[in-house]
Amino acid sequence: MATAVPLDLKRLDQLRSKSKQVFDATPAPAKEVETWRRNDFNFWRADSAPASGRPMDEAALSSLVPKLDELRRHGVVIQDLREAFQKYGRWIEPCLEPKTDGPLAKLELLNQALWSQGVFVHIPPGLEVPIPIGIRFGESGPSTHSFPRLIVAAGPESRSTLVREHFGKAGRSVVCSDVLLEPGARLDVSVCEDLEPDSGYFSLERCRLERDAHLSHSSVALGAAVHKSHLEVSLSGQGARSEIFGLVFGGGKQHFDLNTKQHHLGKHTTSDLLYRTALQGQARSIYTGMVRIEREATQTEAYQSNHNLLLSSQARADTTPILEILTDAVHCKHGATAGPVSEEELYYLAARGVDPKSAVQILALAFAEPVFKRLPEGLREMVYERIEGRLRDLEEKG
Repeated sequence: MATAVPLDLKRLDQLRSKSKQVFDATPAPAKEVETWRRNDFNFWRADSAPASGRPMDEAALSSLVPKLDELRRHGVVIQDLREAFQKYGRWIEPCLEPKTDGPLAKLELLNQALWSQGVFVHIPPGLEVPIPIGIRFGESGPSTHSFPRLIVAAGPESRSTLVREHFGKAGRSVVCSDVLLEPGARLDVSVCEDLEPDSGYFSLERCRLERDAHLSHSSVALGAAVHKSHLEVSLSGQGARSEIFGLVFGGGKQHFDLNTKQHHLGKHTTSDLLYRTALQGQARSIYTGMVRIEREATQTEAYQSNHNLLLSSQARADTTPILEILTDAVHCKHGATAGPVSEEELYYLAARGVDPKSAVQILALAFAEPVFKRLPEGLREMVYERIEGRLRDLEEKG
């Protein structure tokens, strides 16, 4: 005799089934679409992805969240997404509704249908979490695909730090994340991607900020053969504020394609973005950043800055800022640069006895410093050592 499934879990299974049906009916994006013009959608092998895995037990969840028991003692809710749906469906269900808009919909639908590493995090109202909430999506073995899924709901006036890491050999990793900050919540998010060189990493992250919420978001991209990520921050409530920092350090033939959207919907909202990219070898980066200010979002301030340091004559960085401003009484700026290490700075260090190769290392690390200092201590040290090692390798190759 079959065991009865609770109605709300039936609803969850319906959402996943519907996402798979919509995925099957949705054509692959055309090569002419700007988002995929310089990328090969077939690289993600979407049509050959295996079926989703089983729900995680406590042991599996503990392997993803190293300090799970301690965080729970502090009052943080951390559960397998399927288990959490029964109690926290009001936050989870809207995130898992199939979405068909935009050129990234095909891969998002795939994640919605097949997620197997699903984690839900809730910070209760007024709670100040004294330690970072660390989640490590690690893969080992010859897996063809992985589908991490994270939903975070920060209650009113809460304070917390979230660190999300992706490492190991993941085949094709298709990641989706939703972050909701309720009124007055403050959340510091750090994301680090350091997959092995033959992996592929796709990430779609949506953050919604309600009244007077504050998001500080820092991301670091180091690994994978192909890295494609989209971060959308919607400042919905009056007085919401976001700070977005990104660092890319690539080499060899790595390909990075990063897209951000600062979407201002509420009055008196503020967003500030700084992305920095350093490339060695034949690495390539593509950055597209949009600032959209809706008609109702008066008295808004928005800034966007993207700087690219080319450590090789064969490295290439493209940057495209986009501004869509539908109202007056706003303050909006953007800027972008791309080029090699400054000859003037190299001369300055040479005059003080620093050899050219060491000078490049010093200047590259200094270039990354504005993002380094935003990372939690343990992650900051790991990223610093990883980049320092690559720069030493650059020196050895001369």
